[in-house]
Amino acid sequence: MTDIIVVFDTNILVSALLSPLGNPAKIYRMFLTENLKVAYSPEIISEYKDVLFRPRLKIQSDEAAKVIYAIQEHGKQIEPPVSTHEIG
Repeated sequence: MTDIIVVFDTNILVSALLSPLGNPAKIYRMFLTENLKVAYSPEIISEYKDVLFRPRLKIQSDEAAKVIYAIQEHGKQIEPPVSTHEIG
């Protein structure tokens, strides 16, 4: 079977942590059971940290930390290509 490589949108992780029975949580569990491979970059991890630890979301800090650790430990770090095209 070919690995399916995805990048988790931050909203998927927020929803997975807030609604453990919802579809985003099912997708996250697919990653934990190795049916999905998650790609991430340092910038993506930084965004995850910024959002998951926001007090207004009321996500438990230890749960947010576990998610970020799992992605870094079992995911695949990538370096997104830098565009050389001018905008304008």
